[in-house]
Amino acid sequence: MRFPSALLVLLPLTVAVSACSGGDQKGSDSTSAPEVDTAAPVEGPSGTAVTIAGANFGDEQGTGAVTFGGSVATIQSWSDTSIVATVPTAAFPGSRDITVTTVVDASNTVPFRVFLPRALYVNDDIMPASGPNSIEALAVSAAGALIDIPGSPRIQGVNGPGYGGYDGGTLALNEGTRRVLTTGFASMTSWDIDPATGALTSAGTIALGGNYIYGVVVNQAGTRAYVADYDNSRVYGVGIAANGALSALPGSPYDAGATAGTARLSLSVDETRLYSANESSSLGSLHGYDIGVDGSLTELAGSPFDQPDLTYAFARAPDADRFYLGNNDYIAAYVPDSAGDLSENVALREFMPGNAFLSFAGTGDRLFALTDATPVPNEADLHVFDVAGSGELVAVAGSPFTLQGYPIRGSIVHANADGTLLLVKDRDQAALHVYTIDGGGLPTEVAGSPFSLEVGSRASGRALTF
Repeated sequence: MRFPSALLVLLPLTVAVSACSGGDQKGSDSTSAPEVDTAAPVEGPSGTAVTIAGANFGDEQGTGAVTFGGSVATIQSWSDTSIVATVPTAAFPGSRDITVTTVVDASNTVPFRVFLPRALYVNDDIMPASGPNSIEALAVSAAGALIDIPGSPRIQGVNGPGYGGYDGGTLALNEGTRRVLTTGFASMTSWDIDPATGALTSAGTIALGGNYIYGVVVNQAGTRAYVADYDNSRVYGVGIAANGALSALPGSPYDAGATAGTARLSLSVDETRLYSANESSSLGSLHGYDIGVDGSLTELAGSPFDQPDLTYAFARAPDADRFYLGNNDYIAAYVPDSAGDLSENVALREFMPGNAFLSFAGTGDRLFALTDATPVPNEADLHVFDVAGSGELVAVAGSPFTLQGYPIRGSIVHANADGTLLLVKDRDQAALHVYTIDGGGLPTEVAGSPFSLEVGSRASGRALTF
């Protein structure tokens, strides 16, 4: 039997407990083990008040504690059958069991899901003439409205001679480590996310070569990131320490083909391989790498792989190693063989007018494609597909949908995890349009949209926490 640290004096047939000296410690004078029946709510971010109902918690005379996945919570109230505790800052996102511990014993556990506040992070990617790069942190209401989080925007790099472009994806989010990674001018910065507010604090930075930094990906553990250097056609590997400090991986940077600019990156599902989509003034190519145990990259024997047109988007299906490319005329699907070599599955090709910018819902069963073919003034076209198990794209009823309010055209599209919210960047305005998406794929612009970003923002990277 394990007891919290306290002074215990055993008396015949009774248990005497030292009085609690304050803080978060509460207790029980019961001789029965605590039992937890329910917790409400069953999910929330740090700071959420959770009511725990059960029996044998005891009263306030003594010692006891509530933990979320081992992290001690602050107690708001305590009685024999009910405790109100707040989710502690130390509890990281994920399933974190609630346990009540008294001087008698630890209780059974009930599940609780910790998540980050609803927030949007945008790499403003401001052109040099307009000012230094910054990152914006925006709270997202239940209705989809965007509101600046206090402290936003944060300067994330000095002004310089290059930037990531309209759709480079120059931001990566790792919810498990509560961290955002952004690229600035020839540099990369890591940011810690406040688990209660979503605000950002700089945790580390590293200098990189090249002015045009496009794609960024981070592994699930949050310990490594890879960055596309468009200027020099290479990939940087960056190690991420527990405190957010950044360092070069062995052998970094890695060659990505001398004839094309490296723009977009994607990891395989098992994170043993990395793929880069390169582009030049006429044709593109795909490169593949094995990832070593130290994070270093070794190009696959069959790399590069043919891609007969410019690549404007490169998106992996969340649940499978199928890589979808948006180019001048169609969406192409590439599938690796056992050696990791990529080839197009022509049967999955989907013809579309103009360049397609792509985003999967996190579940992988829906794909959104925004085309930048010059539309009717003030309009843009959004194609919505259901994704079959085979990878085939099936247009939903009514697709493509006409989106209003674009002086020239939209250029990026980004879906949240369950595909119920969609962001579209106006390529010619520093603003984001936000749409709710119903079960049939129909987009409806939310009240107040479009929402203004920093002056001169090209919003090259963005990520949602939900």
